[in-house]
Amino acid sequence: ARSGPARRSGLGAGFAIDDAFKRSANHVLAMLSSSRALVPDEKCFVLDGKMGRTCEALARQPHQVLAPNTDAGAVEALANRALSVECSCRYALTKAAEHV
Repeated sequence: ARSGPARRSGLGAGFAIDDAFKRSANHVLAMLSSSRALVPDEKCFVLDGKMGRTCEALARQPHQVLAPNTDAGAVEALANRALSVECSCRYALTKAAEHV
């Protein structure tokens, strides 16, 4: 039996934190979000891990990316790529909504 995120999440045996599908998805996300006609606001909210692959693909300035994470190690690792805070995404979205 497989251990790790694939088993716990129920996403299937082919899921990995940094697999070809995620790299492809990050590439498509970066291409679509770079079009100011489609996405005029450069600020974004991402769920990223210690490796910061999504932040890297988006190529935004750190002040333009909010990246909450409940893992303190990931928050520290993302510090140079995003506004990374140690909290759940639900809490981050709730707090952000208060300032809209």
